[in-house]
Amino acid sequence: MLILPALGFLLLHLASRRNDPPQPAESALISQQFLVEGKAYSVVGGNAWKRSDSGGWTFIEQLYEPDFFEKNYAVKDGRTFRKDPGSGKMYEMRKTFKSGFEDAATIRELIGETQGWTAFTLQSPQSSSIPDYVALRTAILKGEGTFLDNRIEPSTELAHSGKSSLRTFSVAPGSGMVTAKASLETEFLHFTKGDDYWFSGWFYVKSGMPFTLMDIESAWLNEHPGMRIMIDNGALLLEMKWADKPRYVQSAPLVKFPSGKWVRVKTHLKLSEKEDGVIELWQDEKQIVSAKGRTLPLADTIYNSLEVGISATSQEATLFVDDVEVSDKEIK
Repeated sequence: MLILPALGFLLLHLASRRNDPPQPAESALISQQFLVEGKAYSVVGGNAWKRSDSGGWTFIEQLYEPDFFEKNYAVKDGRTFRKDPGSGKMYEMRKTFKSGFEDAATIRELIGETQGWTAFTLQSPQSSSIPDYVALRTAILKGEGTFLDNRIEPSTELAHSGKSSLRTFSVAPGSGMVTAKASLETEFLHFTKGDDYWFSGWFYVKSGMPFTLMDIESAWLNEHPGMRIMIDNGALLLEMKWADKPRYVQSAPLVKFPSGKWVRVKTHLKLSEKEDGVIELWQDEKQIVSAKGRTLPLADTIYNSLEVGISATSQEATLFVDDVEVSDKEIK
């Protein structure tokens, strides 16, 4: 199993530091500048800076280690490998991935190199903090624990094709929680600026209505920012979870996302930190979003983590997922 890094910083959270890093040149700060709620920020060398009203720059937080690639990856013969920090084993990263959730009876059998999934998250009132749900996941994978309130597992109850799908169930978040989750992830992916990212998956909402179905993220940046497929106002949209959170929405009339039936969701992203990125979204072969805009947080961002299932919900929900596919080429 790939051992995953856990980064716990808060994105753009103002923090006092005794030893702030040297301020970069003004030209470097200006070239990386972007706006959040009308305020200018810049990220240089992995560090976030905020423009003050007086025109200077204030250090905010280290968002990522600038040498994360050299520490964790190796490129051989044009192929990219990631080092497991626990075992030292090198895993080849992918731009293609498929899963129909067959040949696995338990969540433990989905996790690992054979099936290609690397982790799951069960965030709920009974495991609300990061230490809580990491400990729960560890206990389940070791066979020393079981589900509490949220669940995620292969199921033969419903399937789009074959005999099995992934059943995800989440209760509503508790008091003080932002969201609840019951999602499955893989960190075997590697997409960078200029790449085409294609995703296709089949979803069946049995009860409730989750908020997010799919996230493609960077686990190397604080708070794991990236693009996500969401359901808001009963309809699909795409949002980049970063800074000012640009949204790419349907034009009226909205194509509503139904319950009680299998729905194919497909998206295509041309990855760019600038406004020339491509954002496309289909529901059951009908294109519902076509836009240009930012699809990467920063120019050196690596999207390495795919998350499917109930990756965010504000209400109790049951969602089935099947026939997940990722590629750098169009998925017919």
